[in-house]
Amino acid sequence: MTMPTLSNSLILSEPFLSDLVYDQRERSDGELVLNLLQTLYVQTRYGMVAVPVDFESDGASIPKWARSFAGCPFDKEYLGPGVVHDFLYSRASNHFDGRGRTLSRKESDIVFRDLLWNTKVATWKVPAFYSALRIGGGPFFKKRGLEL
Repeated sequence: MTMPTLSNSLILSEPFLSDLVYDQRERSDGELVLNLLQTLYVQTRYGMVAVPVDFESDGASIPKWARSFAGCPFDKEYLGPGVVHDFLYSRASNHFDGRGRTLSRKESDIVFRDLLWNTKVATWKVPAFYSALRIGGGPFFKKRGLEL
């Protein structure tokens, strides 16, 4: 059974330069995902990131076993940072920083960490999420010949 598509909007503050406007739906494999309905712009220490319309994200990618204490992947507090991080990890990801260079996995994780701090996520969650990414995120990064 397919879940109906829901249109949502989340008003984000700096360093986000646009709101997060998306449809949420259940894929055929049962996973809940969102699709952007407008480009999401965010200023990072490495330059501007523009997550395009129709980009699909699973939110903050929190494993099911960790959700009882870490929260849901679609919690408003980390939805924006999660979408940007998914984009940086996927994108045959040719997000370039202001110097014309593709971001590494570590730099992508730093962007996520910075965005979490800026969205005022619980203090203990920021280093916990960042450490979890550094330990377990490697297989999900679409390696493009870059140093991890």
